This record gives sequence, C-alpha cells and structure tokens, in this order.
Amino acid sequence: MGFAKVVETKTYTPCGTPLYLAPEVMLNQGHGISVDHWSFGILIFEMIARRTPFYTKDMDRITLYRLVIKGVFDFPQGNKFSRTLQNYLRKILVVDPCKRLGSLAGGLEDLFQDPWFSSIDFSAYRRREIEAPWRPTINDPFDKSLFKNFDHIQPKKKETYPALSRQFQEIFRDF
Repeated sequence: MGFAKVVETKTYTPCGTPLYLAPEVMLNQGHGISVDHWSFGILIFEMIARRTPFYTKDMDRITLYRLVIKGVFDFPQGNKFSRTLQNYLRKILVVDPCKRLGSLAGGLEDLFQDPWFSSIDFSAYRRREIEAPWRPTINDPFDKSLFKNFDHIQPKKKETYPALSRQFQEIFRDF
C-alpha cells in the first residue's frame, strides 16, 4: 500500500491506523518488524470479535493510546475466543516488543508454530497444496460487485462542521 520500506534496525516513521499501532510507535521509541506482529494480533482479534481489542464505543483517542501503551484489553464474553486463541493473542499483544511472539529467538516461525495454528500445515500451504475454502466469482479485473457500495457517503466539508468548542481548542492550545 505504499508504506513499506527496508529497515535494517529501527525506524521512527509513525504511520498507520491508531487502532492497530503498537505501543512503541505511539511512544516514538523506534520500531522494527515487531510492530507487524502486533498488528497481526489486532487483525486476528478484530476478525473474530468484530472490534479491535483496545477500543470501545465513543472512546477518545487519548484514552485509546493509554490502553494500548498499558496493554489493557479484555476478550468479549462468550466462546468465540478459545483458551488457545486467548493465549496466542496474549503472547502477541505484549507491550514490550522484545517479549512479543515473533520477536523471540524462534523469530517469525514462533507465530506459526503456536498451538492455535496446529491444524494448519504451513509447509503444504507454502507449496500451494491447500485449497482455498471459498473462491469468489469475479467477472473481470474491474469487478467490484463483492465490495460494499459507499457512494452514499458525502465528503466532509468545513461548512458542514461547527467550530471547535473552547474545551477542544484548549487541548490544542500549545500544539
């Protein structure tokens, strides 16, 4: 998507969606590939829970950042998250990037050798021997029939939004 770059050690370029940012990015401590492992954990969580682990409705960005930096999250009630999956995500969504799964001695392979992935033969996957469980029907290279239509959304315009309240202006006073 245009954000990739080769990083030998660390980079200090913050980019990404706040809901997926690793704590070290938010703290501008410099980051490496471990931020991708963090985002992978967030993605798995969101695919199953239909929400990210640190966000709740009507939460402001500062509160979100505080929870991410502390690593505070809960799993939703119910049985969507097995114990194995909970343990897996707790090993990935670790605040300290040096202790995060994927950044340990086993490297990237640790992510795929976890018990949560025990039913997947990654060797067969890499050899392209595993059949996809679903293949979409695509009519042509420009077929967008499987994408949600967002034509009804109007672009944001300055005229349609009120001026910031004094409370919000105060937040940015010395910015």
